[in-house]
Amino acid sequence: MSFEKIFGIIFISSIAALFLLVIIRLVYKAIKSQTAPVKTVEAVVVDKNVVERFSKYSGNSKSYGYVIAFMVEGKKKTFYVSEFSYNNGYEINEKGILTYQGDNIISFEPTGPPEQSLLLDFSVFCTRMGGPGSWPPAMSSFSLYPLHCPIPQEVLPASTW
Repeated sequence: MSFEKIFGIIFISSIAALFLLVIIRLVYKAIKSQTAPVKTVEAVVVDKNVVERFSKYSGNSKSYGYVIAFMVEGKKKTFYVSEFSYNNGYEINEKGILTYQGDNIISFEPTGPPEQSLLLDFSVFCTRMGGPGSWPPAMSSFSLYPLHCPIPQEVLPASTW
């Protein structure tokens, strides 16, 4: 047998093994998620994101994934949800009872209105560390993302830091 044939067999076998491993892992995750125990816990909605997905096989088409993040027992847990649920079912800083199984939300029942949040502008800091003049601030006011601070938090004008 020539080197090219041996290399070709090894190369094709490696790709087939990698493909098989990916399929086994996907099936394992799906079975693990479906057989996980149903958990009911107190949770707080801490983040909402829209994830843009591109497909190189269907031209320039885009699809979107909607992600909700909860703080559950001191850990951040994320779930993909439908667009309808994303737009109508969850508010940042909303507390409630979360029921989930594996990676799937079964229900989220709010226990009250969401706490107020502040959107950053270029002149406000919401401090979480020390008092006035502490450095570094928890988040720069030049951030493009909103900083959510449950009220009451100390809000300082930028001129005081």
